[in-house]
Amino acid sequence: MGYILGNPQTDTYMNENSRVPFAHRLTLISDTLYESAKANCNGDYINANASSKCESDVQEIKELLRDINTEQILEPYCTLSSPRKNEEKSNPRRSLVENHTDFLSQLGGETPQSCHAFRFLLSKIWANDKDVRKALYVREGTKGYWERCVSLAYTKDVSSTIACHRNLSMTSLRALIYSVAG
Repeated sequence: MGYILGNPQTDTYMNENSRVPFAHRLTLISDTLYESAKANCNGDYINANASSKCESDVQEIKELLRDINTEQILEPYCTLSSPRKNEEKSNPRRSLVENHTDFLSQLGGETPQSCHAFRFLLSKIWANDKDVRKALYVREGTKGYWERCVSLAYTKDVSSTIACHRNLSMTSLRALIYSVAG
């Protein structure tokens, strides 16, 4: 007996604060900037005071990471391949849902197949194709335009599951916890 967790959120505060040391270990930010942020922020990169040196360091780090796919740094950063319709304003990626007309011609140098999230556009185009809907026996008027579900209506009120993981690890249950980006 056991349990499986895929891409679990462990601790919001720890997860978010670990991004700066992670970026440093991958040499995405300089030693100088990392040491400055570490000293000015005391390891808390989330709650930076807007007028502080910490906030300045955090903003510089965000700027350096802006064009890097931080969820999967080995994959290209695809500016047009966002699966989310309403992303944060600080994220410059545009949604395929909002602007998919002449999509392939807008890619320029980007190869669609190299963009991990390109499959979201393909699934949307496929699922809304008249012939596909006919082949799947989707009755006219029963289902409108198909959109990929990217969020569920729930209240996020658990900021840390560490205690739960600790309790489960002290039982005889077997655990498989994995992470898959994208």
